[in-house]
Amino acid sequence: MMAKIDYKSSGVNIQAGNEAVQQISKLVKKTFNSNVLTGLGSFGSLFNLKDVIKDYDDPVMVQSIDGVGTKSVVAVQAGQYTNLGRDLFSAAVNDIVVMGAKPLTFLDYIAFDRLDPIIVKQLITGLSDACQENAVALVGGETAEMPNVYLKNEIDVVGVVTGVVERSKIIDGSNICQGDRVFVLQSNGLHTNGFSLARKILFEINHYKLDDKPELLQGETLVEALLKPHLSYNNIVQELLIHPYQLTNLAY
Repeated sequence: MMAKIDYKSSGVNIQAGNEAVQQISKLVKKTFNSNVLTGLGSFGSLFNLKDVIKDYDDPVMVQSIDGVGTKSVVAVQAGQYTNLGRDLFSAAVNDIVVMGAKPLTFLDYIAFDRLDPIIVKQLITGLSDACQENAVALVGGETAEMPNVYLKNEIDVVGVVTGVVERSKIIDGSNICQGDRVFVLQSNGLHTNGFSLARKILFEINHYKLDDKPELLQGETLVEALLKPHLSYNNIVQELLIHPYQLTNLAY
């Protein structure tokens, strides 16, 4: 007699997917505002633009998509995923903030070889917190379980942000001229950049372990340094765009 063939036998756990949705539903809804017209489970998200664009003469939509790169490998090794959600938010949002845009909505994509609801909840916890802190609605997402596409314990995390900017105030570098002032925001580490090179140097060449404390880190472990969340510069840049000459008492 032929064995029963179903999704689970092919490596896809539908129950785990449903559990993941239940785990994150409240976290996602915390980011909603009155412009969000759809809840979880819709095929697409609906976002009302009427109130958003009323203060714009010529609004331009700005979008970006980004991921966390191989920083996810360190997160998997450490079993720490919450900051990875923050990383995802900042990586995508910072890309439109530098164009003068105000972020409005966010979408996420999380893929595994084997879906783990606990990991999904940790990721969305960080992402939800970042969205709330920046008044951005987490309007949708996708979790994918794809054995044979991803290797064991692999995870892929991608985010899409949509924002708006006044056409006359788009920042694209074309208006830079002599006499302009440069305002620098300090990074707190690698953010989500250069982790393939960093991992090779730290773990393959120098054979460090995640809990090692190299002298240069002044008592901090490698995992603490590497998994510091990618900073979001959104709130401070929005403040600068409104009050460009008030460069004191800014925090981020």
